[in-house]
Amino acid sequence: MIDFSYIGQDAFVIQYEDLISLIGVNAVKLLNSMEDKEEITQMTLDYFNRTKYDIPTFIQEKTGKFISMEDLYKSGIACQFNLAYAFKMMQAAAQNGLSKLYVHSNMYSPIIEKLIGFLEIPTNYVHGDILPVLHNLPNCTYTTSNPENIRRCMEADVPFALTIVDDFQYLAPIVMDDKFINKLRDKNIYVQFTGVISAGFI
Repeated sequence: MIDFSYIGQDAFVIQYEDLISLIGVNAVKLLNSMEDKEEITQMTLDYFNRTKYDIPTFIQEKTGKFISMEDLYKSGIACQFNLAYAFKMMQAAAQNGLSKLYVHSNMYSPIIEKLIGFLEIPTNYVHGDILPVLHNLPNCTYTTSNPENIRRCMEADVPFALTIVDDFQYLAPIVMDDKFINKLRDKNIYVQFTGVISAGFI
């Protein structure tokens, strides 16, 4: 039997925007002054079920106001933690001797950088184009739901494990595209799937 246990074991990298923070949910709750739990639950389900990743468009559809990603990254409320998945994974990684833990966002955020600094488990913050991050962390496990970043993985020049979070409806075209997934695997990328909802909310 082939041993795959070493794959992705040198570092753990996780996307911030929808896997830790649910930035769009936080923004809509603030702009609409939402307090009703049932209303918030339905809006959160709508966020998971949106067919396009585009976060500013979701916010505009729910509030009538356009907020750019640049502004969202500067908002302490928009960037608040929501999902427990990342922290459970980081804890498990640390318990298994994995010391290189990273949180990634597509753009720099002073808020995210500050929040990550408060974590009990030492965690690094990286941002921008995902390819240099992967290049510098060969044999990492990269966990994301960002369709653009998943497609960018086709250009990676190092082997790593790609964990695709398939709770989000906008990922359906990628998850159901067997040819694309097989092309990723042909590039020495170990592709696996996971969900974040079952880990719970903070």
